[in-house]
Amino acid sequence: MTGWGSRVERVALSEVEGESKPVYKIIVAIYLSRHAATDEGKCEVMSRKYGWALVGVEKTPDDPVLKVDCVFEGKTEFPKPYHENEKESD
Repeated sequence: MTGWGSRVERVALSEVEGESKPVYKIIVAIYLSRHAATDEGKCEVMSRKYGWALVGVEKTPDDPVLKVDCVFEGKTEFPKPYHENEKESD
């Protein structure tokens, strides 16, 4: 499923009554994209190769081959194959 979601980030530690406690920043309106993969490592590969921000990995128990969904921030699309780009320029 692709669409709008939210994310929580730890941004700092603050001193409260002598204890260090995490301070969180909530980002509430981010667009999430998902692409299936055979394992979590492939999510990292996609993230580096295409410059996408990986925000999570979700297991897909019903698919014996594509075992995870890689969740990326923003709208993500794979580049068009070379031959499709050639057709557009004709």
